[in-house]
Amino acid sequence: MKKFFKILFKSIIWFVLIITIAFFLYVFYPLIFSYASKTTIYYSKAAAVSTSIYSNIKYRVEKYLEGDLVFTRVSAGTFFSMALTDDGRLWVTGSNRCGQMGTGKRDDVKAWTSVLSNVVDIAAGEDHALALIKDGRLMVAGSNYDGEIAAGSMKQIFKWKAVLSNVVFIAAGERHSFAVRKDGTLWATGDNSFHQLGVPNYYYRKVVKRDRYGEQYETRVKVWRKRVNKWIRVFTDVEQVYAGTNHSMALRKDGTLWVAGKNEFGQYGDGKNKGSEMWRQVVNNVKSVSTGFSSSSMVIRKSEKEIAAEKQAKIKGKKTVYKQEGDLWVTGWNWNGQLGIIQDEDADEDEDEEAAVDYEDEEFERANQYYWSDVLSNVIHVSSAPNHCFSLTKDGRLYAAGSNGRGQLGTGDFKDRRKWVEVARNVWDVSAGHFHSLMIKRDGTLWVCGDNYEDQLGTDKWYDEEGWVQIKKVSKRKRWYSFWR
Repeated sequence: MKKFFKILFKSIIWFVLIITIAFFLYVFYPLIFSYASKTTIYYSKAAAVSTSIYSNIKYRVEKYLEGDLVFTRVSAGTFFSMALTDDGRLWVTGSNRCGQMGTGKRDDVKAWTSVLSNVVDIAAGEDHALALIKDGRLMVAGSNYDGEIAAGSMKQIFKWKAVLSNVVFIAAGERHSFAVRKDGTLWATGDNSFHQLGVPNYYYRKVVKRDRYGEQYETRVKVWRKRVNKWIRVFTDVEQVYAGTNHSMALRKDGTLWVAGKNEFGQYGDGKNKGSEMWRQVVNNVKSVSTGFSSSSMVIRKSEKEIAAEKQAKIKGKKTVYKQEGDLWVTGWNWNGQLGIIQDEDADEDEDEEAAVDYEDEEFERANQYYWSDVLSNVIHVSSAPNHCFSLTKDGRLYAAGSNGRGQLGTGDFKDRRKWVEVARNVWDVSAGHFHSLMIKRDGTLWVCGDNYEDQLGTDKWYDEEGWVQIKKVSKRKRWYSFWR
C-alpha cells in the first residue's frame, strides 16, 4: 500500500511539473519569439531601428529591417481600417469578425499588419473588403451574407480570393460592391433591396399553371432579387463609382452623374424623395465622386470659371489644361450637419468657424438637403461616412463637418461641427469610417482619430482619440500573444 501511494505521489509531482513547463512555454515563448522577430518602424528621416531585445539570437524567422514606410491610400470601414503603402503592401487593423482582413482567421487584428502585396487600390465596406491588384485582379474578403463580394457561397471568406479581372476602379458600399473594368463597364454585386445596383430587385419568370378546369396556361411570376451573389454588368462608359448605404452614384466619361437606389433623404438632389430602379442622370460637369459610404451625395464639379474658359477655348480651337480641383456640391442626409450647410436663418453670420456647436444649448434645424448645394471650392477629394465628412483642398488643407461624438473629426474635442472647419494641413489622402477617421499627410505618414473600441486605429490603446495621432509603429507579423494584453 505504501508503494502505491509513493508511486502516486511521484506521478502527481511529474504531472504538475509538466503542466508548469507547458504553461511557461505557452505563455512566455511566443512573447519572446515575437519580440525577437518584430521590428518597429519610426516615421522620421532617420533609418528604421529594430527594437528586438534578442537581436543577437538567430531564429528561423525573417528579420525586418527597412527604411521609412510611405503610405499612399487609406480606406476606413465600419470597425476596421485599411492602408496602402507605396511598395504595394496592404496594411489592416481592427475588427475581423467576418474575415475581412483576409488572414485566414476571424481573430481581430490589434495592430497595423501587412496582409497582401502588389495592391494599387483598396475599398472597405461594412464587414467586407476589396483590394485591386497591380495586374487588374480584384481580390475580396469578408462577409458575403448579401452577396457583397460574390465569392461563391453566401458564407464568409477568410482568405483573399480573386473574383474579377481587368479592373481599374473599385468601390465598397455598406453591403454592396462595384468594379469598373478597362472597357468602362460597371459590374456590381450584393444587397439590392432598394435597387442600389442600378437594376430592379425583381424579375419575371415564365411558368406553366393549370386553371380550375385542368387546362394548362402560361403566365409570368414576379421573382424577388433583393440579394445578388454574382458579379453582373449594370452600366457602361463609367469612369468612377460611389457605393453608398442604400444608393449609388456612377460618373460617366462624359462628366455626367447617374444615380440609382434609395432617395429618401434627397440623395439625388432633384427635390424629390422617390428612388429609381435604373440609373438616372442628375447633374453634369462632374470631376469625381466621394469615397466611403453614407446616405449623403457629395461630388466635385467644374467651377463656373472653368466651364467658361472651356467654352472660350473651344471657340478659339484651343485645348484646355485639365484641373483636378473643383467645387464641392452636396445633397442628402444632413441630420448631424455633415454637409456643412446651416439651416437656421437666425444663425450668427459672424460665428467663428472654429467654434464648436453644442446641440443641447443651441437649437437649429438640421434638415436633409433635397437640392444640390455648392459649399466649398478648390476641392480635390472628398470622403463621407454616415454622420461625418471630410473634404481636401488643392493646397492640402483638410476640412471636416458633422458628428464628433467619438472624436472622429480630429478637432481635439468631442463637439459636433455644423460648419466646415479646418482640422489639418499638408494632407494627401483621407477616409471617413463609421466612428473613426484615417489621414495620410504629404510626407507619407499615417494619422488616425476617433473610435478605437475594436482597435481600428491600431494605436495599441483601448480609448478613443479626439485629436489626430500619428501611427509610429506597425507590426510585421501576427500577434501570437494577443491574450497577453
